[in-house]
Amino acid sequence: MEQITFISENDTVFIIDEDLVACNSLSRLIDSMGLRHECFASSEEFLSSYVPGRAGCVITDYRMVGMSGIELLEELTNRESALAVVMLTADGSIPVAVKAIQSGAIAFLEKSCTENELWQAIKDAIKSNHSRLQEKHDWDLIRVTLSSLTDQERTVLELVVEGQGNKQIALKLDLSLRTVEHRRQKVKQKLKVGSNAELVRYYDYACTFEKNSMLRPSKSPIHE
Repeated sequence: MEQITFISENDTVFIIDEDLVACNSLSRLIDSMGLRHECFASSEEFLSSYVPGRAGCVITDYRMVGMSGIELLEELTNRESALAVVMLTADGSIPVAVKAIQSGAIAFLEKSCTENELWQAIKDAIKSNHSRLQEKHDWDLIRVTLSSLTDQERTVLELVVEGQGNKQIALKLDLSLRTVEHRRQKVKQKLKVGSNAELVRYYDYACTFEKNSMLRPSKSPIHE
């Protein structure tokens, strides 16, 4: 089995299947791939020990007693988890596959799939997880930075982005020119930018990042 450099020792494959035989079979296979893994008999058991931010991926059965694989995927999405999910099923019907993919599964495989198919799905899932973790890190930096602005500084920032100059902002907010200049400078310092052009680019980037992010926060620091 080929080794991939982007897979690290911190990556863990979380196997969720109520069928002990199937779970053990997957466990042996993933162990032969040189990957860490943990087994769970149900979605509920996995969620009870779930730690946000862990690297790796989830391999889960589609149909289980209690919380199904789809419901687990939806719960992970609600928790803004970066874990990508590979869905396995004994029922390889098209409607089931479509539902899994539409719900956000990175791959949908029949339990009779080949080792190479499963290995490729795991690689894709872990690579997706790494991208999501980096995205979450980048977004957290943006969120913390923008959240550090006072309401008055945020108002000045938004007016600058609209293209208004200091005199226009002063008139609009009924402030002295000196006060506007001071707040504008504070915004630049907090966002660590040196010019108005950089200020606008930062804000535009943050808005674009929020719009395209796979891990959108429930509360946006941009539009709160």
